[in-house]
Amino acid sequence: MITANIDVADGLANGDLSKLSHFALDDQNRALRVWLLFPNGVGVKVRGKVVGYANAKGIGGEMAPINRRYATVPLNLNRSIHAKRNNFPLKPA
Repeated sequence: MITANIDVADGLANGDLSKLSHFALDDQNRALRVWLLFPNGVGVKVRGKVVGYANAKGIGGEMAPINRRYATVPLNLNRSIHAKRNNFPLKPA
């Protein structure tokens, strides 16, 4: 399930369900990117941006990539927290 709005116009919105198909790990075995299978019409825009990369890696054209995301959230004037999530703005590797 997607837990934040990524690209609502492309159908990648909070609460959308998908099937995990592939994932990429960094050198410390942390998830860098997941590839999710969505129903037709969801993630079409982002799939078009990474079609060359997906083909080179043997990932089907129906998969949409979701990258790791970091955000700093202010708590008050003196404090903030740094959050790490796995549903980010999409960029090909």
